[in-house]
Amino acid sequence: MAPITYSVEELVDMDFLYGLADENSLLASRLYAEPYPNKNLPHHQMFVRVFQRFRETGSVKFKETRKRANVRPVQLDEAILERMEEDPTNSTRRISVVENTKALFGEFLKSSLHTPFTIKNCKLYPKETVKPEQLFVVGLYL
Repeated sequence: MAPITYSVEELVDMDFLYGLADENSLLASRLYAEPYPNKNLPHHQMFVRVFQRFRETGSVKFKETRKRANVRPVQLDEAILERMEEDPTNSTRRISVVENTKALFGEFLKSSLHTPFTIKNCKLYPKETVKPEQLFVVGLYL
């Protein structure tokens, strides 16, 4: 379920009503419901959080959280490349476990030109036995 977002006006109303109710969040919640009977009523603790935020920051708006960029050490990239060169049949899962880099390994693959793949055995048929409509891979000619 997506978090409910409130406009600045709604947050200011919550803060005002919380002060009007002598910092009683349950009473503030009831006062808020009177003029807005069809609106979704915020939880009474929301009034407390808005009031505290206004006192601490001077703003009723929530700060938007940003994702921290993960910075991979160069040594990690080099270690992964070494493992791949040592044994090309190593799985990406095995390398990430050995290097203890589960979270960063996917980022390494995305940022580099290396892509994980699986080698599978394929059956080869003589060209005469394969119908043209069975050539489902583009550019596959025997």
